[in-house]
Amino acid sequence: SEEIEKLTVDKERNRVAQEIHDYLGHSIVALNMNLDVAANIIERDPKKAKEIIVKSKNLAKDSMTSLRWAVYALRDKKKHFVLKEAIEKLIENIIHEDNISVNFQLDENIEELAPEYKNIIYRTIQEGLTNGIVHGKANRFNIIIYVQSNKVCITIEDNGLGCKDIVKGNGLHGVEDRINGIGGNIEYITEVDSGFKIKVMVPIGAI
Repeated sequence: SEEIEKLTVDKERNRVAQEIHDYLGHSIVALNMNLDVAANIIERDPKKAKEIIVKSKNLAKDSMTSLRWAVYALRDKKKHFVLKEAIEKLIENIIHEDNISVNFQLDENIEELAPEYKNIIYRTIQEGLTNGIVHGKANRFNIIIYVQSNKVCITIEDNGLGCKDIVKGNGLHGVEDRINGIGGNIEYITEVDSGFKIKVMVPIGAI
């Protein structure tokens, strides 16, 4: 019984750590990007720099909101959200003029899926954007989410540096655990200087 209790505590600790990583990781990356841009243009374009600083302040507030959301999500896995709005918010947080562009397409039928499905999709997009920017130095993304043959299909493609060997951090491991846990599969396609592509297929009805 002691061993079972220890395993339960460890599993819950890992789940809490993953949720906090996922909720805050992207916000912090976006915040750093905005502050870097503001620092680079503050002398030649003070007005624009001020706008970005205001946006950064809002991002900081959003991070606190995300932390509270993570706590609520840990208590209530059925928490509802509109996936399209949530992903558009992610994109809005990282886009700057002449800097990063994101083409985003979402099958409207996705909104009819259970919250657990939408959470997995959201986390996958979030990690794909964050990794592409931080590690791949990408500035163009193509995100497509659609339903085909009773499966949710997700494609995230960027124009980043790519790599020869993929080193997976907590974010990608968390995405893989969620997808594999419901019988889905994830594939990475990349080469050095040829961008990075993530392809995901999740069977509908597994949750």
